[in-house]
Amino acid sequence: MLSRRRGAADWASPGGLGRARTGAPASGAAAAAGGAQLPLGSGARGRRRAAGALLRSIAQRVAGKQQSAVEVTKAYLAALRSVEDQVHAFLTVDEGAALAQAAAVDAAIARGEPAGPLAGVPIAIKDNICTAGLRTTAGSRVLEAYAPPFDATAVARLRAAGAVLLGKTNMDEFGMGSSTENSAYQATRNPWDTARVPGGSSGGSAAAVAAGQAAAALGSDTGGSIRQPAHFCGVVGLKPSYGRVSRHGLIAYASSLDCVGPLASSVADAALLLRVMAGADGADATASRESVPDYCAALPPRDALGSAPLAGLRVGVIAETCGEGVSPGVTAAIDGAVAHLQQLGAAVEQVSLPTFALGLPAYYVLALSEASSNLSRYDGVRYGARAAGGAAGAELKAMYGATRGAGLGPEVKRRVLMGTYALSAGYYDAYYKRAQQVRTLVADEMGAALARFDVLLCPAAPTVAYGLGEKAADPLAMYKGDLMTVNLNLSGLPAVVVPCGFAPAEGAPGGALPVGMQLVGRMFGEQQLLRVAHAYEQTAGVARRAPVAAAPASSEGQQLVAARGLRPIWAPSSSMAAASAPPPGLRSGGSSSSAAAAPGGGVLALAWSGYKQQLAKRPLRTKALTSACVASLSDVIAQRLLGGPYNPRRTLKMAVWGLLIGAPSAHYWHAALARATARWPEGSTWSALRRVALDQLTFGPAYNLAFMAYTAMVVNGMAPGAFARKAAAEFPALQAAGWRVWPAVMLVNYRCVPLQLRVLFANVVALFWGVYVIQRSRPKAGPGARAKVA
Repeated sequence: MLSRRRGAADWASPGGLGRARTGAPASGAAAAAGGAQLPLGSGARGRRRAAGALLRSIAQRVAGKQQSAVEVTKAYLAALRSVEDQVHAFLTVDEGAALAQAAAVDAAIARGEPAGPLAGVPIAIKDNICTAGLRTTAGSRVLEAYAPPFDATAVARLRAAGAVLLGKTNMDEFGMGSSTENSAYQATRNPWDTARVPGGSSGGSAAAVAAGQAAAALGSDTGGSIRQPAHFCGVVGLKPSYGRVSRHGLIAYASSLDCVGPLASSVADAALLLRVMAGADGADATASRESVPDYCAALPPRDALGSAPLAGLRVGVIAETCGEGVSPGVTAAIDGAVAHLQQLGAAVEQVSLPTFALGLPAYYVLALSEASSNLSRYDGVRYGARAAGGAAGAELKAMYGATRGAGLGPEVKRRVLMGTYALSAGYYDAYYKRAQQVRTLVADEMGAALARFDVLLCPAAPTVAYGLGEKAADPLAMYKGDLMTVNLNLSGLPAVVVPCGFAPAEGAPGGALPVGMQLVGRMFGEQQLLRVAHAYEQTAGVARRAPVAAAPASSEGQQLVAARGLRPIWAPSSSMAAASAPPPGLRSGGSSSSAAAAPGGGVLALAWSGYKQQLAKRPLRTKALTSACVASLSDVIAQRLLGGPYNPRRTLKMAVWGLLIGAPSAHYWHAALARATARWPEGSTWSALRRVALDQLTFGPAYNLAFMAYTAMVVNGMAPGAFARKAAAEFPALQAAGWRVWPAVMLVNYRCVPLQLRVLFANVVALFWGVYVIQRSRPKAGPGARAKVA
């Protein structure tokens, strides 16, 4: 059986045991693996909320033989090792078994067998979910040597879909805690600030996803154990309806409340995992036979959402979660999310749930009562390692006492004692029975609210992540943090947490930490719930900084992102010093040459992010009018430059065109310039103008490059000089590839000019700056070079 060293993950490999190798940059590990792609979707590269399905991207590449499952697995294992000593997310990692699973996936594809929806996708599993032959401790010493002989149903279905299991993640012992500090082995750290907790009890799974150690992870949720860590770590966490996913193989805490669910980097990834795991199970009588829809089919791409994808949706904001006790930063982030839902067409109003506050005490009575029963099996006879004082011949009660005293931690003992007290003769009616009655009231009130509204909305936690040890000495304060989540377990309803911004946090790197918005749906209404969350995620443009503890970036990883259209974003702070510094991935093992080798990431993606954020803050009418104004002004200038009589009808046509489709009108201008100057001899000013127009056209049918560079500067608070230094450091390859217009945009500060004039000015200055650069870079033309050609 695996041995362990306190505070360190176990690394099982064919060659034996050993500590994780630390400090190895993932890019180097990927190169050693023969060019394996690095993990994507989070980590030091950051990510854009609209990035979409990372899991599907990996599976499609593996199925298409663009990349092998072994390469993907090696890259994720390298990423896992590179930050594990900072995060402490894993309890057990079996590299040999993971690579064997990946090799089996590759072999099946080579034989022509159909690839599963998760082919080659590396997944982490919470340590209270059984995995055949792989140690499963539930974070407790009493199960330190337990290796289950079977897979949990959820795990078996992941394996059947082609997933590769990397290892088991840390957790609060038996799920009893909200910080992952109650593990018997180590305290997991929040990747955003390693002096803070990641939440719990699925803190190890959430931290692994946030740090880029795994593409996704499984967790369990008894009173918020998926959703609160998702809020703290800035990832997506989904708690399904009770019975939607089988509990077979889940080590029980409170059987009537426990759920298995995914943590992922996007709503699309969470939907895919749920689709694979959900469904009836003969081994679990509580698993529902309700039909399982295709959750992914309800999630259209960003371009197909339209201007009001949530029109007709009714959203109820739970009033009891918006008042006293919720930090101002969390409130501000939730208010911003509500405003964006309204922009998407949803009708939002507050709803009062008078019994909402009663759910927390009822939950703790019921959960602890069930725990005292479920944990009675760990006695050294039926389950659990027998303590040294429990040798043969000893009194049975003494053996029980020695085993449970040594094997169970203080928080577990506290909860078992309280649960046993609530179930004892004379107190059953006063506590347990009354808590069941309150549970009915809470469930009925939630159901009535969802009859009026399609979804309910509230924060996932009242604060951002708190410091390690901050609440360890005050269990009641930690219990109160579950106020926002426990009612949904009492009523069995589904809920999803989606990152919605950042809240100020003193002492945190960057001065802010993630905030999650919790959306609640009807029973077995995950399809609609995911659709709403997906629409918000794809359109909100939430700026994402990189966690301080995250797997390093690599050129291979960035190229894989670009190949799938999943552009990573690094959103800098507003300070000039931070803006002029290289991205965190470059500071932690990457290089400017690696970044330069991957056009489409870095500054370009930053510009795209700035553009999306800037437009998201303006109403649709303003967007349309701005676009029409830019299109008409551009056409006026284009007609003047081309000569001939002015045609106002064409300008009006261009304004209507801009009103409908926006920035492509700028490309019409550049195309017109290129056509008009084609008759001028090479080396002339008009020839240089044509070159600039063609350079702009090479950007494709997206948006004008100068406008994007401007928005990156203004929206992200970057001074022109800082932006220029960042561009020069990251993308020297672009300087010779048709990006000559950038310096003009970088050298001008547009903040004091209205938006329309800023855009027009950026285009004009960029155009003629490009002419100047080209003319300076060429030898002087001979006599007659500037003469017109008849």
